[in-house]
Amino acid sequence: MNFVIIVLLLFLIITYINWHYVKEKKRVYRLAITDDLTGVYNRRYLLSCLENFVNNNHDKENISLLFIDINHFKWVNDNFGHLEGDTVLIKLGEILKDNFSICGRFGGDEFVVIIPEVDISEAKWQADKMKKEFEKYAQDKNYTEVSLSVGVFSSRDHEVKEIIRKADEYMYNVKYASR
Repeated sequence: MNFVIIVLLLFLIITYINWHYVKEKKRVYRLAITDDLTGVYNRRYLLSCLENFVNNNHDKENISLLFIDINHFKWVNDNFGHLEGDTVLIKLGEILKDNFSICGRFGGDEFVVIIPEVDISEAKWQADKMKKEFEKYAQDKNYTEVSLSVGVFSSRDHEVKEIIRKADEYMYNVKYASR
């Protein structure tokens, strides 16, 4: 009888330890792949996803990338403070998560969205929809200077660095054309 109780207790202890280990492992993994402030994926994870899409694109499907920059983000920080600037970054992250499954913060006020199996016209339509939603938020908050520049690039056979470089280049073309 005592042996059965001891075995049962050991089983329960081991089960609890295993459950806690698995839970903690998932938490640490989530922290490793997400941006702490915005909750979207981080740069490392985005690059890994893009690398996987490029390397496994045997059917030569389109991979579209949106490169997003918040125009005049410094204006928000300078006029309303860095905590309000954080709120703007968080809001953009929320909008991106609501509209795209693979999106993240690339650095500072720049974000990237990966849209597999979508051609450039569809990617531009999705980018425009997201941009309008964010700019409505900015107008509602009376951030008259704030807008988004979005570079869109679609490829079937480019390398990761080239896809990012092209989308970044297109984003800057949009940014400086609107001035």
